[in-house]
Amino acid sequence: MTDTTDVLDAARVAARDAYNAAAYADDAARAAAADAREARSAARAAYAAARAAKGMTLKQAAFVAAYVDNGGNGSRAARDAGYSGQETDAVA
Repeated sequence: MTDTTDVLDAARVAARDAYNAAAYADDAARAAAADAREARSAARAAYAAARAAKGMTLKQAAFVAAYVDNGGNGSRAARDAGYSGQETDAVA
């Protein structure tokens, strides 16, 4: 009886430790994702400002940054950059 109880206790401890490790990893992954989003946002803003300084409007620079950021979806980039419905079709 004692051997069974010891095995069950060890299994419970192992399960608890695994759960805690997974929760910690999940928290770390969420924090890393948030950091990546902040870095990407800062990079997009810096890129848009640099392009605007070279003769592009801020809206045009925002479109380019959104286009690069979303993997080449022109319609989505135009919407994200602030273009209206008709402008979205023309820009994309």
